[in-house]
Amino acid sequence: MEIKVTLTVHTEDDGSFWAEVEEFPGCFASARDRAQLLEAVQEAVALYIQDGDVTEDELRALALPDPPLAPVVPLVGRGDAAALPDEGEVRLVVEA
Repeated sequence: MEIKVTLTVHTEDDGSFWAEVEEFPGCFASARDRAQLLEAVQEAVALYIQDGDVTEDELRALALPDPPLAPVVPLVGRGDAAALPDEGEVRLVVEA
């Protein structure tokens, strides 16, 4: 199942990034660059779900229809690190 979550992306003074997942309190990731951040967020979401911090009903509410009805902008898919902003919110599709 693919889910859609909202990331708030932040840039540190040293140029590194961190992001928090709005739908999952306490779920965040950090990295030196956007590509690593995207991977780290996907891993953080997977661990959050694996640890049982989200219910099946909550996951279903975040699930994308198959196929999606309409694109969500901005929407970042797997491997699309260039689309991550330096700061701000972005929608991210991750495998749940």
